[in-house]
Amino acid sequence: MALDSPSLIIGQIVFGSLLAVFFFFLHTVYPDLKGAGMLGVAFVTAALCRCAFLIQSPLWFHLAESLSFVATLLIYFSVKQYLSLKPLVDSRDFCLVIGCLCTLLYLVPALSARFPSLPVIAITVIRLDSAYLLIKLASKKRSAITALGFFMLVYGLYAVLVIGGTQTALATVFPLISLHFLSQTIIVGNVILSAMLGLLFLIVFGQDIILQLERQSMLDSLTNTLNRRGIECQISQEISRYKRNREAFSIALLDIDRFKTINDTFGHAAGDRAICDLASLLTSECRAHDLVGRLGGDEIVMILPSVSGPSGLIMAQRLCATVQSSLSIESTFLSVSIGVAECSEVDSLETLLKRADIALYDAKRSGKACARLALPDVLTSR
Repeated sequence: MALDSPSLIIGQIVFGSLLAVFFFFLHTVYPDLKGAGMLGVAFVTAALCRCAFLIQSPLWFHLAESLSFVATLLIYFSVKQYLSLKPLVDSRDFCLVIGCLCTLLYLVPALSARFPSLPVIAITVIRLDSAYLLIKLASKKRSAITALGFFMLVYGLYAVLVIGGTQTALATVFPLISLHFLSQTIIVGNVILSAMLGLLFLIVFGQDIILQLERQSMLDSLTNTLNRRGIECQISQEISRYKRNREAFSIALLDIDRFKTINDTFGHAAGDRAICDLASLLTSECRAHDLVGRLGGDEIVMILPSVSGPSGLIMAQRLCATVQSSLSIESTFLSVSIGVAECSEVDSLETLLKRADIALYDAKRSGKACARLALPDVLTSR
């Protein structure tokens, strides 16, 4: 296998180092971004591999080939880490066994002279397995992950071109193409593909960061539940789903009884603690696909998919009893009033919230610590 020209090697070192800096930066700023740190280590290793190629010595050439395998292995681990596959090293990872075996055999001088393409075979196997994992486990909504998987497939198959004998065979099939030109083309292609691999990973991580920021923009900083924007977005989606499928859903609007007295007596910190405790209790009591959010102040909304109004009322009454028996501030037990509204064909976001608010006001007038169900055709003002 011909060595890269010095200019190409230096270019790869610089670009690989920049990619490593980017990935380490992402890992530092977004620690929840799985695989970014290991990918940074992979590109550092790849840059060291290219540095070893600069030294015209068989020993350093062997070291460069081994570092190339390690970099590929780290990329494979970063893919598994990104996809949340545990453990990173699995007994079923046959690609690792094959790859490590090929690399160990390559370190034996007699075998490396007879089979110079062993590291390339190892790299090809691991790249193809990385492609398999990405394509198999990529979400249908994440086209960038699928694209990265297919790119890894192409990148893995491309490595076959540098296996000993492949270039000679191609030159025989296409006699107009010289072996030297083919060799240089493959080297340039490898430079381009390695750069594209790093850029594709950056695109995938960039999409994850955007999704994280979108989720954070819909979370309430006090309760870590949905904020008003998140609530309105989710209710609008449920209304659209209801109008498509006619599957019932309801919302429950609740607030803490005598909340102003709690703030005036025990302070705003106690009031905030009461809101947080209530949000935590509701989150633990609701079903897995129900949603809880803070509309503002002490008003909290529960979004209840596939729940009719009467069923929602039963749930709300049970929650009233649970809150009264479970939550207290400074030895004073809390209570909540709840208004339940089931979505109807004519409802919009505003009318549904308005009907729930009217039902909540009825619960307050009925003595608090209770729940009321809104009538679908009543939209009178207070």
